[in-house]
Amino acid sequence: MKVGICIKPVPNSDARISVASSGKGVDTSVYSKLMLNTYDECAIEAGVELKDKGIADEVIVFSVGPIDKGTKGQIVNALAKGADRAVLVDNADFTNADCFGVANVLAALAKKEGVEVLLCGKQSMDGDNAQIPSMLGELLDWASVTVISHLEAEGNAFTAHKDLGSGSTAVVQGEFPAVFSCDKNLNKPRKPNMKAKMAAKKKPVDQVALSDLDLDIDLQDHLVSEENWSLPPKRGECKFIDAADVDSAVGELLSLLKNEAKVL
Repeated sequence: MKVGICIKPVPNSDARISVASSGKGVDTSVYSKLMLNTYDECAIEAGVELKDKGIADEVIVFSVGPIDKGTKGQIVNALAKGADRAVLVDNADFTNADCFGVANVLAALAKKEGVEVLLCGKQSMDGDNAQIPSMLGELLDWASVTVISHLEAEGNAFTAHKDLGSGSTAVVQGEFPAVFSCDKNLNKPRKPNMKAKMAAKKKPVDQVALSDLDLDIDLQDHLVSEENWSLPPKRGECKFIDAADVDSAVGELLSLLKNEAKVL
């Protein structure tokens, strides 16, 4: 059984986000330093664990994005964590594709590579949309379980635990093929040693063109634009009221709420 891992390199978690001077979205300089999306690291670990247990034969990393030095560096990091190879689609012609567009590309990759399991992070740390895993399940017509905290597999069957909040857990059983999105508490991603990092540089990284994929949609119909971004207005200066005279303080407070804050 082949396992596909959908990953996305994202800005470092300590990056300072700012609005572009044009007002059209985020200043792209934030993408100059990248890291693996934290939730995707849990997906990689889950896939490699399936291989370690003899359930999976191959673990393949899928990614849709710019094919540049920073992205390739994070792909190598994913391979160092135990994935066997990577397949990338350059999004130069559809940089601003919405989640549905990207999900269609990933679904086509899954079909092309013949995977039976897709593992994703529950959401990307930059977009925070959390839409693509569910879309993949629908597009592929596979079983889909989102935000899992535990995964067991035996033969063609799986059991997944999904946190519902307030201490409640749903236990979902089904059969492969299936799509899962992974939460942080699913596992503890391994940290590759130097030997694994060096070996990862020799693992295959294939680049696939859109023309190589059987897409049912025109991605140009799924491009979005961002307009009129701005920072929220600065908060007004905090005013303190002398409460020595309670009656006077209450009167002053009411006056400020009515005349300045205009909430009364």
